[in-house]
Amino acid sequence: MDKVRKYILPVLFFVLPFAIISRGYLHEGKEGFIHAGQIFSFTLFVLIIIAAQIKNIPLAALLVYAALWQGAIFIKSMAGPVDPQSIIDGLNTIIFLIIGGSLYLAIVNSKTETRMFYDVICLSAIAQLIVGYLQWTLGFDLVRSAFGLFVDARTKLSPSTPTGILGNPNYLAAYLAFSTFFFCRGFKLRWHGFRGFKLPYSPFRWWVTLPFIAVMLYATQTSTAVIALGAGAFVYWFVLLKRGVITRKAFWGTSAAGLAVVIWYAFFYHSIIRPIGNQGGDLQRLDMWISVWQDMTSSWQHFVFGFGPGAPWARPYTLHSEWVTVARQLGLFGIVLMAGYAFTIFRHGLDTPPALLASAVVIFVNMMGNSALHFALSAFLIIIVLGLIEREGGRVVADTTPEKGYRPRPGIK
Repeated sequence: MDKVRKYILPVLFFVLPFAIISRGYLHEGKEGFIHAGQIFSFTLFVLIIIAAQIKNIPLAALLVYAALWQGAIFIKSMAGPVDPQSIIDGLNTIIFLIIGGSLYLAIVNSKTETRMFYDVICLSAIAQLIVGYLQWTLGFDLVRSAFGLFVDARTKLSPSTPTGILGNPNYLAAYLAFSTFFFCRGFKLRWHGFRGFKLPYSPFRWWVTLPFIAVMLYATQTSTAVIALGAGAFVYWFVLLKRGVITRKAFWGTSAAGLAVVIWYAFFYHSIIRPIGNQGGDLQRLDMWISVWQDMTSSWQHFVFGFGPGAPWARPYTLHSEWVTVARQLGLFGIVLMAGYAFTIFRHGLDTPPALLASAVVIFVNMMGNSALHFALSAFLIIIVLGLIEREGGRVVADTTPEKGYRPRPGIK
């Protein structure tokens, strides 16, 4: 792998002048097609160079695979006409991957303290909460009103629907769910069933925000985020159990209570099982995913390789699942690489800081029924979490360290 990184840059530089794209792709009469081909290929080369710097092999392979897929479309355009929209859609995806890969590398190589990242995530989530509560309780959209001073700002959502500044309750709920475990700081576990340990130190009492997050999640009426948060909470408590922070009774008690809340919310209050004809119903999403499966299985080529990066589908909105989106665009190869990357995220297990590990669980579960990577703010948060895991994973941090001078009470097991 080191030899590949050594030679990748000079090889790509040598190849670039020969990246010619035919007039068949460009609009009739368009001049300068050689330069266009070189510019398009340049974006692919940048993504490959970024991938070569990423040490996580499945993630790097996923980026290279997407670049090669788009490169195949370019090569096809040399032989004859292709749909210009396929080039544009693919380039949009490639540019996003370049941005995401660059941010990921910046975070992995950053010297910024992990605690500062935690603090910024918390402050950002609090800003979303403030805007969301104004929308929900007073029907006042602070962001829309501010934009209204300069442009005609309109929204299709109800004025009383809490969306924060993300424009959609699904994205707001996902963002808060991703952020929740970074608020578990600044308090000490001293009640019955706990052993007098403290969670990550912070001079601020971030934990007081947790009830406000819970209420806002209730208000967004988004089952996917609540189910994902329940899965993350189980992992978080399990890590604390294995590190000796809580007892078995406390673990199973809180897990049972959390499971009951998730079941009530997801299947009774805001049921995840709703008719396909019900606008926004989750079975409508299942109907979309079945349609994608039928498209993919129409030929073995589509099943194995997908339809290409950024390939649109029949409806003018997302598939409400990053996993399904990757499967449709990059096929079996893409979904295997994405699953492999998810596996590597958890390879350090209990050595990963609990907040990061739990947040990663929330992210990957939420992506089953949400397109969080399609919105810049939530995508940025996801990249921060995954980058910090790559940086901190395997390096045990003192976030569950016994208090100085503390002695466990007799009888606590």
